[in-house]
Amino acid sequence: TALASAPESWKYTPVLFKGGFIDGWPDLFFSVQEAISKGTNYINPETKKITTLTGIGVHLNPMTETAGFDFDGVGCNRNFEHHFGRSPKELPPTITTTSGRPARCQMLFRVPKHYWKFIKGTTLELESCSDIELRWGHGIQSVVTGRHPNKEKEGQGFYSFVPGRSPKDVDLAELPEWACERWVEITRNKIKKDRPYLKKETREELEKDSERIKPFLKKYYQPANKYQDYWDWLHVGMTLHHVGKSLGNEYKHFEDWLEWSKEMDNFKSENECYDKWDSFGKSDNPRKF
Repeated sequence: TALASAPESWKYTPVLFKGGFIDGWPDLFFSVQEAISKGTNYINPETKKITTLTGIGVHLNPMTETAGFDFDGVGCNRNFEHHFGRSPKELPPTITTTSGRPARCQMLFRVPKHYWKFIKGTTLELESCSDIELRWGHGIQSVVTGRHPNKEKEGQGFYSFVPGRSPKDVDLAELPEWACERWVEITRNKIKKDRPYLKKETREELEKDSERIKPFLKKYYQPANKYQDYWDWLHVGMTLHHVGKSLGNEYKHFEDWLEWSKEMDNFKSENECYDKWDSFGKSDNPRKF
């Protein structure tokens, strides 16, 4: 019943304990009732096995404009203070879930659109402290209601909202500026530590490709409706993403793809474009210009 008061932007997926199981679930965004219907007696297309949901998860990405700060045990406060320079008590009251296990909860926040391009989901670690997971991105969801595995036998056996922090009691708070800015820094530092993005093109070749993107979209990829088939549309986005990321700016050509996508009759939303863009670039054999 608490989900009846949840933010209108929230979209859901059926889960089996902690994970989504519907084929292609990261790209499927259901209402609560649709999630229950789709996840009841679901037949896996490959194994033909029947699975029924144990709960419902909310997508944490631009489609819902929502991110999760998952505090996973004792010492999380010190871990948070180490990475953010402030106490988690300074975060505003917001919708919060828990499995009932000690020192475990997940605070959900609305992320200001300006920061969508600059943050990535990550795990914050600190010696002798439990981890904090910053949950945001394509294919990320968190269970808001349903059964919890409770293997350690120290929880309540199900997910629930913290008393006084359900959608009936409190609004979804916007993540404060100071937290957003620090998250951006954490993301940048993590990208620097990760292995370099694979690319064989020279800088000169990449810059030439970058310069040609706008005129190519205007001259050769018209009318845009001709390319509104899902995979045609997606492949163009993947290619533009590769050029920008290889030049060190992942979102360099996002607006080009977005404006071109808006010309299509089946264009859904800017949020969907953000979510898809976040899913690009994870292959060692990317689509190139």
